[in-house]
Amino acid sequence: TVHGNVNGNLLIAGEDIEITGRVLGNLLTFADDVQISGSVDGMTVAAADSLEFTSATILGDLWLAADSIDVDANTDIGGNLTSASSSLDVAGKVGKDLVAAAERLSVSGQVGQVGQDIRATAKHIDIADAAVVGGDITYRTQDEDELTLGSQSTVEGEVDYMGQPKDIEFGNHFGSHDFYLWGLLWFLAAFIVGWLALTLFPKLQDAELGPGKEGLRNAGVGFLVLVSVPVMSIIVAITLVGLPLSLIATAAWLVAWYLAKIVLAHLIGRSIFERRHDVPSLVLSLFVGLVIVTAAVNLPLIGGTLNLIATVVGLGLLVQLWLSRSTTPPDQAS
Repeated sequence: TVHGNVNGNLLIAGEDIEITGRVLGNLLTFADDVQISGSVDGMTVAAADSLEFTSATILGDLWLAADSIDVDANTDIGGNLTSASSSLDVAGKVGKDLVAAAERLSVSGQVGQVGQDIRATAKHIDIADAAVVGGDITYRTQDEDELTLGSQSTVEGEVDYMGQPKDIEFGNHFGSHDFYLWGLLWFLAAFIVGWLALTLFPKLQDAELGPGKEGLRNAGVGFLVLVSVPVMSIIVAITLVGLPLSLIATAAWLVAWYLAKIVLAHLIGRSIFERRHDVPSLVLSLFVGLVIVTAAVNLPLIGGTLNLIATVVGLGLLVQLWLSRSTTPPDQAS
């Protein structure tokens, strides 16, 4: 329960979360039930079974994944609302676009308003009386008639039916046993491999992302490695002499690709404890970091993007550590 002001970013993982205060930075929450009635100045990312926004003020974008999402009439969202859920009820104001994948989407209430476009894939979409859409409605449903427009609703733009959904399964994958099974197996494998790697090669524990341009540079290096190494390996493998070198490079690339998110997870976990002036153990830092990374990369809609970002940044960290190995001062190396 957070009743006070947070002068920065707030990351919470728990069973039940209630936020009534003000978060001056970004908010990231992972829980069963989340209730937000305070204000968030930055971006909000949340994954839960139930998400409720009651008299909340969100100045940035919302990225949500849940079974049910409820935005009441007194909630004001300044940015975009992007969500994946079984049900999404919006009775408040969305300043920009509403992008949703849901079984049921409802824009209702006396002040239900979307400032720009609605882009939705759903079983049924209901734009109730008094609701206002400032832009276009672009939607996919099993049948064109699954969009209901109230007689008093207002759509400033065009209404465009895009046909039936393609390769989208309705329902919440958080309710699937296979989802948790494979997630748990990945987590356990990553934890064991990560602990062994970080123990056998302690240098991996020294990874630092760096601020500003340095962090962007590391990410750029990681992207370059991700794209260029496979291409270079294929080119080198054309010659018989270069084939062994190509196999070695490919093997190293696969190992680095697997370790990338693990090293990043350890950095995240370590950073959380260091900001609290604690001295974290390797096991605890890795465990907390992997929980955060695993939850992030499995989010609907944005999980794939976050997975790519985590891999790219992690590869950049590994390259940075590799290059810095030869710059260690002689007195320290001895």
